[in-house]
Amino acid sequence: TFNFFLYGKRHFTRRGYLRTVDPGALAGAAVAGRTFMITGANSGLGFEVAHVVGGDSVRGEGGTEVLKPDPRVIGAALAPLGEGPAAYVGDSETDAETAAAAGLPFLLHLEGYRKSTPEALAPFASFSAFSELPALARRAVGLA
Repeated sequence: TFNFFLYGKRHFTRRGYLRTVDPGALAGAAVAGRTFMITGANSGLGFEVAHVVGGDSVRGEGGTEVLKPDPRVIGAALAPLGEGPAAYVGDSETDAETAAAAGLPFLLHLEGYRKSTPEALAPFASFSAFSELPALARRAVGLA
């Protein structure tokens, strides 16, 4: 619908993002040499990091599309990164389901598509400011 288009224009374009979020929110965060998987790379955290791995779907057997919340989407994205700690950062019910299906701690960004209460999604933690994310991620994967 037209209202959905306008909402997307206001919130999920670079101009909309810069209007609503402090562009220096991750300034000083130790992100050099790290890889982030971001499925909504056209918005939010996707504007803050240089390297994006992953997506909302993968090709399954026979070329069929496999979508979130199927954990194969996350498995395919994480596979090239090798072993190591991982957490899922998302903003919706589908993201919460995907994290649970993949067995990953879920960090809920409160400014997204979510229609449920944060408590209903049972995140490891929730945040509004991206400056909170590095410390939450370290805690979620046991590095803090």
